[in-house]
Amino acid sequence: GPHCAAMCGAACSVVAGTGRGIGAHGAAPSSMLALHSGRVVGYAGLGALAAASVAAVGTFSAAAPMVRPLWAIVHVAAVALGLWLAACGRAPAWLSATKPRFAPLAQARPIRVYRSLPAPARAGLAGVAWVIVPCGLLQSALLVSALASTPASGAAVMAAFALASTLGWGVALAAITVLVYQ
Repeated sequence: GPHCAAMCGAACSVVAGTGRGIGAHGAAPSSMLALHSGRVVGYAGLGALAAASVAAVGTFSAAAPMVRPLWAIVHVAAVALGLWLAACGRAPAWLSATKPRFAPLAQARPIRVYRSLPAPARAGLAGVAWVIVPCGLLQSALLVSALASTPASGAAVMAAFALASTLGWGVALAAITVLVYQ
């Protein structure tokens, strides 16, 4: 809860806000509900996908012994990347070499359609996409969901994580609101 509130609380408030500021006084309740409902849906969907993917790879690797060494190489590469990140504190050059151009993207049709939606719908879609936020805690929860035995179990793991982080964020926001506005 405290981690989620510190890392994403302000961003959640801005996404769900009506432009009057950060906090309970600036966030529209319908947009806030849509944002967090979208987060639960997005997290659960990716949890189900992770569990199904690992189960499919496990099934395939049992059927095809040639995949086992490749699976081991993927794990070794993931550990090596983690050690690099821990030792250097930055991504390797090959991983961060891409320089996206955001100006043309901002004018793309999907972005124009998104901007034309009502605020709760925009917040809900942002909530669904929240699962791509680069957060270590989120990624560790996703790893736990990947270990689930069924896609439904993986979805339940991530939905529980989303609900718990929403509760923690809400408690922190309420406490800040009381301290600031009272």
